[in-house]
Amino acid sequence: MDFLNQNSILRIFFSVTFKRPAISYKDTFTDGQVYGKNTDEIRIKYGINTEKIYKEMAHNPYIKTHEIAQNTGLAQRTVEKIIAKLKKEGIIKRIGSLKTGIWKVE
Repeated sequence: MDFLNQNSILRIFFSVTFKRPAISYKDTFTDGQVYGKNTDEIRIKYGINTEKIYKEMAHNPYIKTHEIAQNTGLAQRTVEKIIAKLKKEGIIKRIGSLKTGIWKVE
């Protein structure tokens, strides 16, 4: 091992990249309907902020709470509270792990 001297340390680094499956978002919205729920119903029953979050999740099932907060202009804690309420009501569901799962809107 000519390339190593006594003072050097051999470090090996590698990275692994996982590709997410390609999905099409163009079929997500159809005449105001999102997976069977009308966004107007969501807005009337739960409010405008809930509707914003619902639309973000319907548009991108892989979205994270901090991304929703950034896109909607809401605080991350507000987003988390609304998501908890929607989960409790059975309107949304998390499929998979917290880190790599997806949102399913009913």
